Amino acid sequence: MPKITLQNSTNTFKSKRLNFREIRFTDAENIVRWRSNPETYIYFRNPKPISLEEHINWYENNYLSNPSRVDYIIIEKVTDTPVGIVGVSIVESSGEISYIIGETDFLQRGFGSEAVNAIVAYFTGRISVFTAKIHQLNIASIKVAEKCGFVFEKELEPSFLLYKKSTHNHGGDKMGMSNEQFDSYKTQLIRNLQRAQKEVAEEGKSETLDQIINDLESELKNP
Repeated sequence: MPKITLQNSTNTFKSKRLNFREIRFTDAENIVRWRSNPETYIYFRNPKPISLEEHINWYENNYLSNPSRVDYIIIEKVTDTPVGIVGVSIVESSGEISYIIGETDFLQRGFGSEAVNAIVAYFTGRISVFTAKIHQLNIASIKVAEKCGFVFEKELEPSFLLYKKSTHNHGGDKMGMSNEQFDSYKTQLIRNLQRAQKEVAEEGKSETLDQIINDLESELKNP
């Protein structure tokens, strides 16, 4: 596969509630603060905080010279507040997605899934297969990936799960997926329903199950 150049000085785009621009040197303090939150880095492959010096060294000596990775600051439109970061890297011919909503006041508002959907849409055409490697205990991140149409692919070592989304149109395949992808998608639906049943049992809220069923029906119509 030809090398894909992702970084571009005009790399900006937007979604309904968010603006996106490529990270800058001046974003260092926010990024370090977000990535050094123990509730965030506990799910990283290298679960420890980072220093400002480490980030600046990575930015100047790694990021700027790597044309196969690009990261964006997520900016909430109404308040013009930077709330997190979303990025994509070319790994083995697919685009690996990463995302953090770092400002706690902006959690639980659907910005994570909106950011992932936006970056997938922006790079569709240049990238046809997207992946996400998620810690198996990071339930919030798993929910974001599943809501965005990523399907569980396989378990990775140690403690990580691989999720995958293809933007190819497979013609006669089920829901635009290969048989292997469709089997994985069915596994995901079963996992979601099991989670829903557990939530209903714990909380006694039938509307929780109704909402998840509605979400699944929407996903089936728009895989």
